[in-house]
Amino acid sequence: MIDWDDYPIRTPQQRLARAKRALGVKSMAEFEQEAIKNKERHNHLFEKYIVQRKSMDVKSMSIEALLDRFEEICMVESELQHDMFDEGVKKFNQCQDALFRVLDELKARGPDARRMLSRFYTHFNDFIRLKAATLSYRVAPEPARRVLEELKKMEPIDEAYVAGATLARIDNGTSMLE
Repeated sequence: MIDWDDYPIRTPQQRLARAKRALGVKSMAEFEQEAIKNKERHNHLFEKYIVQRKSMDVKSMSIEALLDRFEEICMVESELQHDMFDEGVKKFNQCQDALFRVLDELKARGPDARRMLSRFYTHFNDFIRLKAATLSYRVAPEPARRVLEELKKMEPIDEAYVAGATLARIDNGTSMLE
């Protein structure tokens, strides 16, 4: 279960305000201090939610626990998605591995288990909404499409771009969504 004290910034508006503050630093030293704080935060979240929980047996988890695990992993990915240096990419890839273990288990439990990802269609974190919609698209195409269309129109631009590209691939028949 997520310890919400680890995530003091919760809404896209708060994340945008934080990014603006970071960009508005007055000196390179301030910028570097902000980068160090972010790196420490990312390391803490990665250690707590990915490394320490790596050996969790997803096969023995309830669907509710799998959904909680999905949310945990996506929250960490959401934080790491902008750290695309070597270490950040490695951590993001480890998050993806953990996420696909959860998704594979949900798939093994049938379409109804994957449809349960729809609980995240209204999540405050746009990244989690995007992941839930794309990973449940084949079992719930209409509601997932509505989420993708909503995200396509929104800020931050990252999720909007991915949602738009996903919809374009679905519409032209080149989507690889399962």
